[in-house]
Amino acid sequence: MKEYRNERIASLITQKLNEIFQREFDFNGALVTIKNVEIDKELKEAKIKIAVIPSELEIYVFQEINKEKKNLQRKLLRKLFIRSIPNLKFLIEKHLEE
Repeated sequence: MKEYRNERIASLITQKLNEIFQREFDFNGALVTIKNVEIDKELKEAKIKIAVIPSELEIYVFQEINKEKKNLQRKLLRKLFIRSIPNLKFLIEKHLEE
């Protein structure tokens, strides 16, 4: 039962973060998508893998997201209606360019 709950919360975090990124962030023309969200069993930490196109802006986007991490957690807490939001840890997903 708990595994299903973690999957559901991961799905909601993905959905809400994508909405926040589209509405409230300007990444200087970069396309930012959430590839995967992994939440540990105790709901303490969420590893969020993001992909950035073009890849030259990955560092800039990563820095901007990390500056607003606490703000993002607060917004998610209000939108998801759960007691506590896991600590967000953002990671860049490397993709192969053809």
